[in-house]
Amino acid sequence: MSAYLLPLELLGKDSWQQESLCSYLFRHAELHGVTASQLIQMINGWQVRQGRPQLKVCKTLFYTGNGHGMFSYRERMQTLVASIEVASGRENLQRATLTSIGRVLASQCRGTMRASRTWCPNCLAEDVQQERPVYDRLIWSLLPIRRCHVHRLRLRDSCPHCEKRQRFPEPGGRMSRCFGCHGDLLVPARRDEVMLEPTFGEKDCIELVRAISCGELDQVDPSAMDTFHAHLDRSLPPMARVVSAIAERSGAARQRDESVPPTLDTLLKKAYVTQCSVVSILTDPLGAAFSAGTLVGDASLMPRTQRPRQPSEVLPYVEQTLRELIAQPLSQPIPPLPRLAQELGVSQGYIRHRLPTLVLQYQHRRISASSTITSLKRQAIQRELVRLAQRGEGFASLHELERYLAAKITCSIPLARHEIRKYRQAQPFRSGQQLA
Repeated sequence: MSAYLLPLELLGKDSWQQESLCSYLFRHAELHGVTASQLIQMINGWQVRQGRPQLKVCKTLFYTGNGHGMFSYRERMQTLVASIEVASGRENLQRATLTSIGRVLASQCRGTMRASRTWCPNCLAEDVQQERPVYDRLIWSLLPIRRCHVHRLRLRDSCPHCEKRQRFPEPGGRMSRCFGCHGDLLVPARRDEVMLEPTFGEKDCIELVRAISCGELDQVDPSAMDTFHAHLDRSLPPMARVVSAIAERSGAARQRDESVPPTLDTLLKKAYVTQCSVVSILTDPLGAAFSAGTLVGDASLMPRTQRPRQPSEVLPYVEQTLRELIAQPLSQPIPPLPRLAQELGVSQGYIRHRLPTLVLQYQHRRISASSTITSLKRQAIQRELVRLAQRGEGFASLHELERYLAAKITCSIPLARHEIRKYRQAQPFRSGQQLA
């Protein structure tokens, strides 16, 4: 069956710059010279003529900024996506929305989607400069996103001319125009705020949109969060209690023993506490539960390819590193276990639990190395004292000599003081050979 609408490509595919469905629909309206509501009526009439059920979409679907319109992921949104796919002849338009993960998130969209349109003026200006259509990115509709991470500017939500909040794009589909005064939204604003530091959950949201755009989340299990909580409770009960306390269930839900789907904001908090990525929780809840707590630091700031997903992936590298350090000569110092765990990206308790025998060998190796290194430093101090005595070099005070030896041999001042006292007792200086 041929497409009803004129051909129009979805922009920003397979990247974090994925175009939102709202932007795509309004650009279609501009291409056909009608408003978005008239475009939906045209699609409705065509579907009826084709013997398809009528698309029940009211005008408030576009002109309501309560988070349930073109920025939602509810069931009627899925119906709208399917209708636009048939009419436009394009596939995978659900990747321009959050419908693929909608069954995992709370149905009310609060704490997930914005109540109005936001944009980065520099990104839209670059679209114009590079002679490509101006469009809204899907990531700008997410509530946790407050800035453009490329240009480090706070996202705008009001017209720079009339200062009217943009609850939806311009009805004619011109994405660079205000829906109220039709003024240019790309002109510099007086209150553009620079935001150098990333906001909470920014990295995870970027990764989430990229995964949706690439199709990695097309088949998300609706019970992914329940699976994650269940396995986390078995493998790490203390952390499971902390995760459950982030968004407690209501009394009625606890009485009926019902699970409450999280908002995106709650999901980001749970991912931060467990130090897992949101994408890993949705795609592999079992592996994410087993790897929870094995990372050190802010997991959202780590590159996606460097995040350990399961202990089985981290264990061989940790074991190899321990064996290599144990095999080093005793004259080579090795780091303490807490610092080594931080460098490897796992917790100290994880190493002790998984490799108890190697950890014991590692600790014995550190003790032996410490004794050997201290002995070598004592010998080096004694040789340096003999050399100074033979050359007749003197120092203004004993403290100056101690600081000289500490810097020369890379040792502590108490160790240098002890060796100076030992040298004086064994070989008293003759007149004219005193070092200090």
